[in-house]
Amino acid sequence: MHIQFAELPVFDQDRAKAFYTGHLACQVSADQLMGDTGWRWIELTFPGAVTNLHFVKRPDDTPGTEPVLVLVDGDVEATVAGLKARGVESSPSRRKRLGSRAARSPNSATARATSWL
Repeated sequence: MHIQFAELPVFDQDRAKAFYTGHLACQVSADQLMGDTGWRWIELTFPGAVTNLHFVKRPDDTPGTEPVLVLVDGDVEATVAGLKARGVESSPSRRKRLGSRAARSPNSATARATSWL
């Protein structure tokens, strides 16, 4: 058993899609219209992951206060350095594990990259 997709609230689908494909190397596994509103079902696949990411509509572009994604990596500092090199904003996390950093997407969603043993 596995989780097929997780929902990420976004305000601008095209901007979010460009961010996740351009900065986090996601591949588009689905992109099709849903009804008459112009909203699309967009599903992205992370390299090496089983669970996909699906965008749900946010009411506005107000920044979120809590992370909506937690990315786990063995070397969080190297991952954050790579993300920063591709233009992703990063700030130290208030939480300490082996290492933890927060990153913000252009849709004001916060992701946290974390190292675990």
